[in-house]
Amino acid sequence: MHVTPLGHVDLSSQISVAVARKTLDAAERQGDALVGLIRAAGEVGTSGRAAIAERPGPGETGRRLDLRA
Repeated sequence: MHVTPLGHVDLSSQISVAVARKTLDAAERQGDALVGLIRAAGEVGTSGRAAIAERPGPGETGRRLDLRA
């Protein structure tokens, strides 16, 4: 940062700081979103019925397939 003799920060430094702050804020939001996705992915196997089941539940796709061949 460049400080003038009067103690004021020049305009280009103020702009640089503002741009850096916006960049850091955006990175923080992306990081928070990524953490949320990772947590949600970790909970997929624990919600509802088991991730892999021998037979589909009622109303699920595959319930009415004839698998006898």
